[in-house]
Amino acid sequence: MSTGLRVLLILMAVISTISVIRRIRKSRMRIEYAVFWVLFSAGLVVLALFPQICYFFAGLLGIMSPANFVFAVIIALLLMKSFFMTAEISKLDEQVRGLTQTLALQQESGKNPSCQAANPEPVADAADGAAPLEGASHA
Repeated sequence: MSTGLRVLLILMAVISTISVIRRIRKSRMRIEYAVFWVLFSAGLVVLALFPQICYFFAGLLGIMSPANFVFAVIIALLLMKSFFMTAEISKLDEQVRGLTQTLALQQESGKNPSCQAANPEPVADAADGAAPLEGASHA
């Protein structure tokens, strides 16, 4: 494995780790998601500092170049992360859909007082002779 690739791996690991730490500090990333990226960065550093690991596994798997092994490992890990994030997004999408349907049913049946406060009924009807409230819609 070339020195340039080793330096690039370490550089990308450091940039990734700094970015993750900054996002955690600004509360833009949850810690359980950040753990993957920190471990990923640590793995890149280990592969860069100990290239004999890459040579061993590349030879074991019949891969011609240790650099190709590194890229294959990175691609495989990112594909797995993408799959798990897709599963998480699907689960959250179902939860949002269920909550939206529940909220819609509560609004329709009038059980949700916060929704009634957001859309107050006019106090006086036009039939009473009083003017309707400004901005109130009539069905």
